[in-house]
Amino acid sequence: MSILMKAKGLTKTYQMGEVPVYALRDVDIEIKKGEFLVFLGHSGSGKTTLLNILGGLDSATEGSLLFEETDMSELSDRQLTQFRRKNIGFIFQMYNLIPRLTARENVNLVTEISDDPMDSLEALRQVGLYERANHFPSQMSGGEQQRVAIARAIAKQPRMLFCDEPTGALDVKTGILVLDAIQKVNKTLGTTTIVISHNVSIAEMADRVVHLKDGRIERIDVNERQKTAQELEW
Repeated sequence: MSILMKAKGLTKTYQMGEVPVYALRDVDIEIKKGEFLVFLGHSGSGKTTLLNILGGLDSATEGSLLFEETDMSELSDRQLTQFRRKNIGFIFQMYNLIPRLTARENVNLVTEISDDPMDSLEALRQVGLYERANHFPSQMSGGEQQRVAIARAIAKQPRMLFCDEPTGALDVKTGILVLDAIQKVNKTLGTTTIVISHNVSIAEMADRVVHLKDGRIERIDVNERQKTAQELEW
């Protein structure tokens, strides 16, 4: 696999009066095209901060970040917005669906502003919700709503998919369905995927597991074989 993104010396600090508080400390990482990564760590380990910087939602205090040949630290706010719109899909713990819109209409919110979008019905089919296209969020379970959010994220055909605790608000059975949809996107569409979690079981789905502690990468493990979502032991 070739390198899609490369971070070097990423550091993020916040000022608490005169005292700097480190959210990230000197993080180096290379992300390969098409791979599935899990960022693992307890609350406060820096995993969400790192995800936000890699996704262009935040900027590092120090360090460099390259997306292929693009130096993201040199992009203006407007250019970063365009970068995210074209290259990055986000999935959060909260589904953020518009209640008055159907599943298909929620997905269309993204396809209408994308350069080369996937058909909204195809995006819903990818996550197993083709038959639910005309249902409203209130007519769907939490897991179905999260899968609509996944369909919305992949409909613009992003190069990278960032998932921040995507199963955090779901029960185990429903969470497995959501993880299965994310894994399918990675395998079927070749979308480089990063999932952050505190759940050790989810790490077994990944090509590589990035362990974070106190804002640093503690170690990176390689899985010889990825488990499917159904094989996970919660």
